Amino acid sequence: MLKNSFKVLLLSPLFSLLHTSAQAYPVDPNKVPVSIGLDAKSLHDFQLAYDSQDKSIVYYAPKTGRVATINGMPLVGYQTLPDGSGVFNVQFETGVFGADKELLIRTIEKAGYKALPFPFFKTKVVPLTPGIDPDTKKPICITEEDPSTGEKITTCDPTLYSALAYSNNGPSLNQNIAVSAMLNKVGASVYRQMLRGGNALQINLHAQYYSAGDAFSATVEVNYSKIYQSYVSYSRRWDGFLDRSQLSQFWEQEGLCLNKAADQCGVRITYKDSRGNIISNVTVDPNNKEAQEKLLQSVERLRQKLEDQLFSAIGTNANITEPGTAAPRFTYKINEAFFRKEVNVNAKFEFQSPRGINISETVFPLSVGCIQQTESGFVNRNLLGDCKLYWSGT
Repeated sequence: MLKNSFKVLLLSPLFSLLHTSAQAYPVDPNKVPVSIGLDAKSLHDFQLAYDSQDKSIVYYAPKTGRVATINGMPLVGYQTLPDGSGVFNVQFETGVFGADKELLIRTIEKAGYKALPFPFFKTKVVPLTPGIDPDTKKPICITEEDPSTGEKITTCDPTLYSALAYSNNGPSLNQNIAVSAMLNKVGASVYRQMLRGGNALQINLHAQYYSAGDAFSATVEVNYSKIYQSYVSYSRRWDGFLDRSQLSQFWEQEGLCLNKAADQCGVRITYKDSRGNIISNVTVDPNNKEAQEKLLQSVERLRQKLEDQLFSAIGTNANITEPGTAAPRFTYKINEAFFRKEVNVNAKFEFQSPRGINISETVFPLSVGCIQQTESGFVNRNLLGDCKLYWSGT
């Protein structure tokens, strides 16, 4: 058994991947989806991408991960400190496992391609705020005083973390991602209850890779107040919460300034391609899909730069009393505290891709589930019901 004094081990990358050419990179699968005969369920479990130069290569990666183990015991540790705060350590393993991996590789090769692991070069860990208090079964809210006004403000997506450290290389397949978090008093209380109940804790892993694209430079101006107004209007039908695809659609809509007058655009982009042609999102022809695709390269850069400030990721797993094995579910909610501070602020960014190589990103959830923690702090596996199948890899 592992005691709560477990310390995180940071692992180095297990391999490096050499491309067939200096300019060969994965093609963004959102732009050119891979079609090799996998069914919808399989495609939900993996990410696939073609190579930009070598037409015989298909890259593959998982879309999720699970708690790593040593000698069969989960690498999870939690400790409450004397002041009521807490320390939470966990290692996740990312990979395509067992029969699933064999089927995937076989399918890729049967379609006439060579299967290679996805060449991620950097990761970023974004913890999700648990959406439900395991004690009250209600949303987690805290009330704080605004130091500038003295006003009492209630926030229902509070930050539970005072500090966070994690492995930021990879993730190579079968490489562990280590996460160590300092929890504030609210976070410590919530995590202690959830761990003892075996409930799934969730973390988003943002994995970045270089992708083939167009050479460009872009100036992007942001009006935070208008973005906030757009979000409120756009998200109203979902009660202010967006899933990943809805949030992506929101970024696209804002970045292209669709169906808006120029003075209502929260994002204004002046894009210059490698030939010196200039495209503006304010005046772009709505029927010119090629020009819009070029603009979206700079929208993606803007999203990567601002998303963690502008939006909070909220865990929405409905299972709050029994340990579960289902993939974590999460939504996004606008960070109202940020917008209260930045409501009258504009920002300006310069993005460049002189060699036509862009930074693309995929986000997949990791979960801590099917574990048990005793009152004394020992952590072991829960082997009851579906959790037994989870730990056996079936």
